[in-house]
Amino acid sequence: MLVSGGFDGSGRALSSTEIFDPSTDEFTRGPSLTSPRAAHVAVQVGTAVLLIGGTEATEALATTEVFEGKAWRVGPSLGTARVKLGAASLGGSRVWVVGGAGDTEGHERLASTEVLDLRRGTVSAGPALAQGEYELDGAVAALDDGRVVVPVADSLAVLDPTGDRLVELDASTYAGGSFRTVTPLSGGRVLVAGGYDDRIVPTSEAVVVRIPQRVPSA
Repeated sequence: MLVSGGFDGSGRALSSTEIFDPSTDEFTRGPSLTSPRAAHVAVQVGTAVLLIGGTEATEALATTEVFEGKAWRVGPSLGTARVKLGAASLGGSRVWVVGGAGDTEGHERLASTEVLDLRRGTVSAGPALAQGEYELDGAVAALDDGRVVVPVADSLAVLDPTGDRLVELDASTYAGGSFRTVTPLSGGRVLVAGGYDDRIVPTSEAVVVRIPQRVPSA
């Protein structure tokens, strides 16, 4: 397991990493990032780990970096700087980059998405969410059939495996909010749980939503 960056106790972004070995239950120091970052998201792409966005202080970063082998290298830059974003693998070398904000306080919440192809080193625009969403780490879930699910307000948005089409499903039994988690379950279901509202009031709500094999066109 890889632990990368984050903030220290004084609010300073870190460039250090640590690697946990479950066979020894010990952490060892890993190679340093190319630059400090926190509130980013990490995605495994084949044998590589891709870090996306985040911040060094309060403003969002558009940079990415890649760990493969023994060192980090700079990856392709996003079209939009994002912090507290979400991301999920689309299979192969492609990653869907979702929402986030232009600053750590979420004053500029983003509805835009991007598709990053690590092998080609390219980034292209993806379909937009119905509204800006941030604090999405743990809220973007890839299903076994290649589709990706992300909560948007009190609904769920489902991206098809091509990364081109995004549709919404009703999940209105759940009030929504930030810092929710979405966890795939068996039988085409996902568990949407926790989070807090715009007043930063935590919720104990959770709902299981079945994702149909076929969803209506947007």
